[in-house]
This record gives sequence, structure tokens and C-alpha cells, in this order.
Amino acid sequence: MVTRHQTAHEQIADKMCDHKKGGSVERGLIPTKARHPAIASSGSGVIGAPSSNQALIDLIALQQALLVQEHGSFRMAAHVLGVKPSVVSRRVTGLEEEIGVSLFNRTSKGAQPTIAGVRFLKRGRAILSDISVLNRTAALNGTGEEGRLRFGIVTSIASGFARQLIGAFVASHPGLELEVVEESQRENIAGVRALTLDFALVTGRPLASGCEVEPLWHERVIVALPEMHPLATTQQIVWKQLEHERFIVSRVDPGPEIQDYIIGGLADLGRHPNVEQVSVQRETLLSLVGLGQGLSLVAETEAGVVYPGVTFRPLDHEEIQFSLIWSTKNDNPAFRRFLSAARLRAAKRRAGRASSCLRVGLGGLLQIRDLQP
Repeated sequence: MVTRHQTAHEQIADKMCDHKKGGSVERGLIPTKARHPAIASSGSGVIGAPSSNQALIDLIALQQALLVQEHGSFRMAAHVLGVKPSVVSRRVTGLEEEIGVSLFNRTSKGAQPTIAGVRFLKRGRAILSDISVLNRTAALNGTGEEGRLRFGIVTSIASGFARQLIGAFVASHPGLELEVVEESQRENIAGVRALTLDFALVTGRPLASGCEVEPLWHERVIVALPEMHPLATTQQIVWKQLEHERFIVSRVDPGPEIQDYIIGGLADLGRHPNVEQVSVQRETLLSLVGLGQGLSLVAETEAGVVYPGVTFRPLDHEEIQFSLIWSTKNDNPAFRRFLSAARLRAAKRRAGRASSCLRVGLGGLLQIRDLQP
């Protein structure tokens, strides 16, 4: 009785050779669909490029030949497989006849590979290993555990919900590759529709034909202002305090959207805001704020990054909605896993915020009750 851990090719052998009829393994090649079309051999026993006059290799026979090489006899190889030695002998002999090369020198003491056999079996072992890796890769890609996830963003993922979501997903899927595109919201949506992006994180709830949109979370609107500004020590800023301020926004997204937001926020005060568009990206824009060139509005995640000379203060309970948008044609298993993870995390966040608001509300009621005579 031989008791030990199976080698990798023995595990493959169990799967490939577990086809029995009347106590013996079936004779014959692997069905055409299961064959590797590029496995062929020349007369020297060295595997070469496939051609019309080269036969396909019986992978079951190759596997059994490798077991014979490892154990030094047909008897021990058959014992590992749980079949009669004659079954293994016939299969390996058939392989030798197929390729026109003797793989083993057979003696009463066992079987040792010929020179051509050593070379052939070395290549054969590598090929079976590659097939095993291919099978595993296909399985992992099919379940979304490996593969690639491509997505677009319009806001920072340096902190906040988006970073937590993506960070947790990457940590639980180490075999997954991420491809992040930072473009305008319009371009990201176009990428989603063209299937060059699996999804995009967008502001609001935009409409796009052929796409699904699901709100995930809200973030507070934050005022970015110079640290020496008179409002820098204010705990929370209201619109009235901003009616005479100068704002700067980027010409590229989300700059125009922020400009519209500022105009809408100050419209009720009867003021026409002073907003200037500048041709810079987000980081440079906030650097200009630190240099005293104006104020700007950002999402809460932006406040997680330190910019020299810049202070961040929340704006009067204002919030921005963020959504996930994807194409209904997207069949990437990795994205389906991500979507499930995003929904679960968003639900937990909403439940946590609701619980927090309830505690605050109850606290206020208790204070009112204590003040009553």
C-alpha cells in the first residue's frame, strides 16, 4: 500500500483516467473537444509545431507515462491509478506507436526512460502543467476571482466611501487587476456604453440609454478656502456667508457642474456669484485656493487629502449623491462580484447613518424632556 500526497499530475490523472468499463480504463484518445490541438511530436520524440502529418497526443497516455517515469515501473503507476499494470502498459505502448518513439526501456526490474523519452516527457510534463494553469485561470475568471475590472471616476478615491469600497474589494480579490480612468462624467458614461469600462462612479443619477444607474452613497459638500480666511475657523458655513466670495473652478469636469451648483446655491439670496473657470486640474486648483486665489467646493473625499494652505469646512448640510452606472450588456463576472459588494457596503452605510440619526434624535428629545418643568 502506497500512502502519500498526490503530485499535481497525479491529481490530473485521477480526473482524466477515472473512466472505467468493467474494472478497466477505457482505451482511446481524449474526445476531440478535450484535446489540446497543439500537442504534437516529431519522429525524434521532441514535441514540435503542429502540422497536417503529425498526430495529436493522447493526454491520458501522456499522464500515465509520466507516472511510470516517476515510479520507475508500470506496476507502481498502475497501483497509483487503481488499475491493472496491463492497462497502463497498453496505453503507453499506444502513445509510443502514435509518436514513433520508444519512451521506456522495459526490464524485469522496472522501466527507465530512453534518451528520447526523457526529452519528450520533460516537455509533456510542462504542457500538462500549463493545461492545469489554463483550467484554473479559466475557472477563476469565470467566477470573477481573477481577471480585470475597468472603471471611470470623476472624484478622488483618496478617502471616503469609494476608497473603502474599492480597497476592500481588491483585498478580497488579490488576483484581480484594476484599470482606473479619470475622465469627465460624459466620457466615462460613453466608455460604459461602449463596454470599454465596466462601470463608472458618477455624481447624481444621470440617464443613459442601455445603462443601469444605482445610487450608492452621499457625501457632504465641503468649502475649500485659504487657511487664513476669516471663515476658516467656522465650524459650518452657510450660503449667506459666501455671497460676496470669489470662487474658482476647473474648466474640466467636475468644474462646470460645481459652477452650476454654486450659482444655484446663491440664487435664492438674489446674488450673482463671482465664479471664474481656470484651465487646471483638481490638484492645481486646490493649490490656487491655498494661495488665496479664491474659494471652491469639493466633495467630502477631497477633504481627506492635505493641500498646503487649504482648510476644509462643511457647507450647511449640503450633500452630493454618487451613483454606480454600468451597461446592461456587461457580462464581466468580476464586475458582477463588485456590484454585489457595492450594494452590500452601501446598505451597511445607510443603516449606520440611520442609526446615528436616530441616536441624535433621541438625544435631543431627552434634552427637551429634561428642560421641561
